[in-house]
Amino acid sequence: MVVPESLQTLNKYARFWTVGCPSGGQGMCHTYAIRLLVLAINVGTIWALNGARVDGDLSWVAQLAGMVMQLNYFLTWRQARTHLSFENLIKARERTIHLLEDGGRPDLAKKVDEEIIKSASRGRCYTDNIIIFLLCAPAAWQIIGKGNAVRAIVFQICFAATDHMNNMSGFDWSVLCQLHSLQVELFHDTLEVAFTDLATATSQEEERRFSVSEGAGGAQEKGGGVARQPTNVELLESTEFFKEEWVLQMSVKFVDICKTIALTTEHLGKWKAFDIFSMIATAGLIGFQMLVDRVTIEALVIVAGTLFFSISNIMDAVATNKQLKRVRALSWDCYGELMSHSLLFKGEEDVEAGSSLSYKQIVNSAKHLLNIIQTSREGLKIGDVEYSLDLVKKILSISFSFGMVIFKTANLTEFTGEPMVDRFTGDANSTLADVIGYLKE
Repeated sequence: MVVPESLQTLNKYARFWTVGCPSGGQGMCHTYAIRLLVLAINVGTIWALNGARVDGDLSWVAQLAGMVMQLNYFLTWRQARTHLSFENLIKARERTIHLLEDGGRPDLAKKVDEEIIKSASRGRCYTDNIIIFLLCAPAAWQIIGKGNAVRAIVFQICFAATDHMNNMSGFDWSVLCQLHSLQVELFHDTLEVAFTDLATATSQEEERRFSVSEGAGGAQEKGGGVARQPTNVELLESTEFFKEEWVLQMSVKFVDICKTIALTTEHLGKWKAFDIFSMIATAGLIGFQMLVDRVTIEALVIVAGTLFFSISNIMDAVATNKQLKRVRALSWDCYGELMSHSLLFKGEEDVEAGSSLSYKQIVNSAKHLLNIIQTSREGLKIGDVEYSLDLVKKILSISFSFGMVIFKTANLTEFTGEPMVDRFTGDANSTLADVIGYLKE
């Protein structure tokens, strides 16, 4: 299968940083040169942060937040060097395209290259770098390099390069989550069509029995006889639920999809969780600095940026788990439909004469649906916690609560022109503890 140009671009940048490639993918000189480059970038960032702290332009809390991000980026790069992200992504892409084409959904198959891969390539290689460079500029020139252009330039270049390295180290997480979502969407749509056929078949059978019952009552009034009901029910050929082989294949395919999702969690979940929570910790540390020092526009921009990127990483997994929940809900509906109408297709002479196996097929189909329901419970997780909107809501709720505390108690001189504590206590020398005590009163 031909590899699209967008995926080749991702691989080119990843190979430059010596990540996501097999052992020996680059020459020894290239490998050692990148190691020295990564070392130089981290040293340059530490030098800029420490210089700003020594000059009094940066607190130790903000320096600690920057070092947390550095550690996160370095460990992500180190882990990605042994993880064959490009080769694994090639396999996942081919498998997804074959699955979608075999399932009769060429529209979904086109999304793999034209939307998912292309979007990842454009974002990770170009767009995200520009955004980070612009977000980093206020902090670099107004805080880190305040009055020192060399320090500002070094910090901005080093941080942008580190972030680009991190993009190349973790692009496969987002892409794999979106591929899983397409696979589950195909399964859900196929199951939904079959469920519609099943509902049609049961409705027609109920109408047929009702009409037969009315005909039997009329015949009994006229001639005293009872019309014989046919025992061998002719089912709709399009009703897949009456074909045990089809339901078995659906069950096997879905279990296979869930296994690949479990592998993604196993191989990428731990470091992705570390990546997400390190960014949240960075935002929290910078927020704490504003609480004890003063609120600035630059700090607010950094907090908003780190929260945005951490939540965007969560949302990729949330979308996959949301599709799994849709399958689980539809499987329950299918199971209920089968169980509530199963006796419609069980004639009195079927068991004795063996003329129909439809009832047995329905029971077996119900068993496979229960298997699907049970399997769909395992989605992408952080440890034992499933990625969901509830997790995002908790993060935003905590951030909002902490933000309200900051705006009520911190120094807002950049926005108000006067210390916040003056308006509470009338004393410019009041401490944070004094303000908190005043608020409690």
